[in-house]
Amino acid sequence: LIPYIAIANRDSLTIPESVNSIITNDSILDDSSAQNIEVMENEEISTLKKENIVAWRLQQLNKKTQMNLVYNEKVQIFIDSYLGRNKRLIARMQGLAPYYFPLFEQQLAQYNLPLELKYLAIVESALNPKARSRSGATGLWQFMYPTGKQYGLEVTSYVDERKDPLKSTISACKYFVALYDIFGDWNLVLAAYNGGPGYLKGKIRSAGTSDFWELYPHLRKETRNYIPTFIAVNYVMNYASEYSINAENPSINLSKTDTITLKKQVELKVLTDLLCINSETIDYLNPSYKKEAYPKDAILVFPSEAVNDFKLNEKANY
Repeated sequence: LIPYIAIANRDSLTIPESVNSIITNDSILDDSSAQNIEVMENEEISTLKKENIVAWRLQQLNKKTQMNLVYNEKVQIFIDSYLGRNKRLIARMQGLAPYYFPLFEQQLAQYNLPLELKYLAIVESALNPKARSRSGATGLWQFMYPTGKQYGLEVTSYVDERKDPLKSTISACKYFVALYDIFGDWNLVLAAYNGGPGYLKGKIRSAGTSDFWELYPHLRKETRNYIPTFIAVNYVMNYASEYSINAENPSINLSKTDTITLKKQVELKVLTDLLCINSETIDYLNPSYKKEAYPKDAILVFPSEAVNDFKLNEKANY
């Protein structure tokens, strides 16, 4: 951890002694030397300011969680990425967070898990329930088929429950609990979630350490970068406003929704006509369904007004 200097008004730092000594003696230097030192001085202060503020802010976040949100140069690299070329992504995540985070937090709290794990869904899928990796991992929490099956997620001709926001979140919570029972350390839980528990156990044995930062050079690139990325996402999501990142709201209104349980199989075209909702909205709100038909007993999410209209005319609709 970089030692941080006394902070006043949050973002202003006192000038370090090394810089003070340069300023005090600059009268004996020629003009070009003085200019060079001024450039060095400004760069040093700027670097110290950025690193120490980020370290201090992460320290404040770390006080509120069981997880280990440390600051180091590896974390700073990913923070800079999210505040630079990936700034637009964070704006989109800020817009989607009010829809997904309450659901995540409710389930994480129910399983007595750190609420900060909600940010892992950003790392995994950028809050896209239909996300699918090249290896076949699917959904908000990027479950592979065997792991999803192990934790109760069904995949049928009609539905892929790995894409279901609620069901996949419950399964992710169960998986987090199981991994913590094995490793007893949240950094190792995250590394195992990415690389697999068998892979991580092997690395711990071969390296002779269970400290993540000591394991770091022994891990494959994706897994060793996973924890710094997670810490960086925690930081930028909490301090987005400090960097003038404003929420980019999705084009589909996700704020007020309700559910309908179908009493018979219904095709997508019938629902769009009955509810006056376009297929894109229905598809977005019900990402786990694979076909353009929904089976009997399917529980579907729609805008609240559409649900009210449907229920008022339910008998005639069927």
